[in-house]
Amino acid sequence: MQYKLNDIIRKHALRAAINHLQSTCEQCWWLTFTFSENVTEREYAEDRFRRLKRRLVRHWPGTRAVGVWARQFRGAWHIHLVAEFPGVTDLDLEGDIYNGSGGSENWRWLRSAAVDLKWGQQMKFRRVGGTLLDGVKLANYLGNYCTDKNGLDPVKDKNVRRVIYIGQHVRIFDFRWKSTFKRIVALGRAEHQVGMSGMNPAEEHSAIHSYKKGVLETWGGRHRRLLPYWFTLGWALMSQQEQQAALSEDRFTRDYLEDGKISYL
Repeated sequence: MQYKLNDIIRKHALRAAINHLQSTCEQCWWLTFTFSENVTEREYAEDRFRRLKRRLVRHWPGTRAVGVWARQFRGAWHIHLVAEFPGVTDLDLEGDIYNGSGGSENWRWLRSAAVDLKWGQQMKFRRVGGTLLDGVKLANYLGNYCTDKNGLDPVKDKNVRRVIYIGQHVRIFDFRWKSTFKRIVALGRAEHQVGMSGMNPAEEHSAIHSYKKGVLETWGGRHRRLLPYWFTLGWALMSQQEQQAALSEDRFTRDYLEDGKISYL
């Protein structure tokens, strides 16, 4: 199955945010919220979560979280959230999920707030392990909800905004990095198209690895094949000052120059 570029970028953005959150907080929690009924209306689900988010931020100032919307294959919406609530270390001390008795005070408050907003009693609050490796595994697992683990309908759920960010210093995947790399490639592509590369035909033919006559090639395949050539052209057109700025601000350009890999994909 082919995934859209934006879905792949969301996956890496979600994974990066989860790993960053765990590495910069005292304790992270993995929270799963489902509804008491089979809620399939996206607008209603988003409204319930907005209300819950406001309660979380008011009750625990400084809350930071990153999560993803997902559909069960029957159509029901639910949320996976990785969160830091400053000072909260006992959410995994659970009580009776049906009547809310027992458990820690923080567990009772969060359960009560969610149930009051029509979230179901099936919610689960799990402690993210103390090692970075545990966070990496969780990040990889949740990242897959941006592509193959999410039961989204290609028509009904078109353009669904699935990644959730709460608080400051959570969205760390800087799209400027991707844009800087793409601007260099676009610069070289334009240079190639107008025929101002400065290469003679034989050199240009060798550089772009022209494919054999009669072999069909998709637009994406052609783009991937010519990208190294376009990047080389664009890089050569930049001044030394512009190159230094790109290297200092854009880790994707640095990675590409070091190992030839397009790391944001």
